[in-house]
Amino acid sequence: MSYTDTIEVNKPLKEVFAAVSNAENGPHFFDNVEKVEKITDGPIQIGTKYKETKQIRSYKAEAILEVADYVTNKQYKVKSEPNGLIVWNEYTFTPTEQGTKIEFKMKIQTKGIRNLLTRPIIVNILKKENETHLSNIKKFLEA
Repeated sequence: MSYTDTIEVNKPLKEVFAAVSNAENGPHFFDNVEKVEKITDGPIQIGTKYKETKQIRSYKAEAILEVADYVTNKQYKVKSEPNGLIVWNEYTFTPTEQGTKIEFKMKIQTKGIRNLLTRPIIVNILKKENETHLSNIKKFLEA
């Protein structure tokens, strides 16, 4: 399953990429993310890991996010594996006359029979979580 979305932000490419590729900004971008902490040392690059805490309905969930692809000012991809799911969030950045176009693609894979059976529910939950995050990025950066 995959979900895609696109938005244009009226800010320079460099500024948009720096903000989006820093997962610690997650609480500004995702409505249910409460905290994101970088748990590896050094600059953001492939292999950088973060611990994300989010509120899902009535419980807190934690996941480890790992940078899977990082091409400065072009592409940023994060992978997480919460509870037998594999979730890929991929962002592609393109300069425009007014600022920067962000293309977002989320891919979800399931592991195990339970997740296979509940996949439609899981997909709907994740899609709902992600449908406002690009507009949240835009609001945050243009404020």
